[in-house]
Amino acid sequence: MLIGLDFDNTIVCYDSVFERLAREQGVPPAVAAAGKTAIRDFLRTEGREPDWTMMQGEAYGSRMPEAVVYAGVGEFLCAAADAGHRMAIVSHRTLQPYLGPAFDLHAAARACWAGQEFARLVDEVHFETTAEAKAARIRALQCDVFVDDLWEFLQRPDLSSGLRKIWLDHGRESVAQDGLEQVGSWREVAAAILT
Repeated sequence: MLIGLDFDNTIVCYDSVFERLAREQGVPPAVAAAGKTAIRDFLRTEGREPDWTMMQGEAYGSRMPEAVVYAGVGEFLCAAADAGHRMAIVSHRTLQPYLGPAFDLHAAARACWAGQEFARLVDEVHFETTAEAKAARIRALQCDVFVDDLWEFLQRPDLSSGLRKIWLDHGRESVAQDGLEQVGSWREVAAAILT
C-alpha cells in the first residue's frame, strides 16, 4: 500500500512558532496562546492582514527550524515501514512568501524533514505550488490512502475516486465531514490504517 501524507500541520506542528511570532508582533498573550486561527482573526480585525501574511512566510520559512513534529509521527512511520508499506509526502506551499523577505519555502520544508531521524522511512517527498498540482501528484503516485489536516482538500473532486481519505483533525475539534475518516491523533491514524 502507498500511504500519502500531507506535511504542514499534518506532520509538522507550528503552534509554538505562531505563538512566538504573535507575541513578537504585539498580539495579546491570551490570543497568541489560543492558536493560529485566533491570531489570524485578531490581526484581521485589527486591520493587520499584511502582518498575518508576513507571519505565515516567517513560520513556514526562516522560523521553520522552530517547528516540531507531532507526537506519534515517528512511531507511525516505523510501524508502516515494518508492515511493508511505502510512504510519500505530498504537500503544497508557495515557493516564496507572498510578503516579506524572499525565502525558499520548499527548501525550508525539505531541510526540516531531512533533519528528522525517521525521514529515511519515507520513499518520496514532493512539494507542489498549488492544491491542483498536489492533487495531480497524489493521482500520479496512485496513493491508496492520504492523510491530511484539511478536510477541504480531501473533498476535492480531482482526487482519485478510490482514494481512502483520512482527515487528521488534531484533537477532533471539528464537525465530521461526509466521506472522510476523521481521526484526532497520529495514534488514531495508525489504528485506522495499520490495523
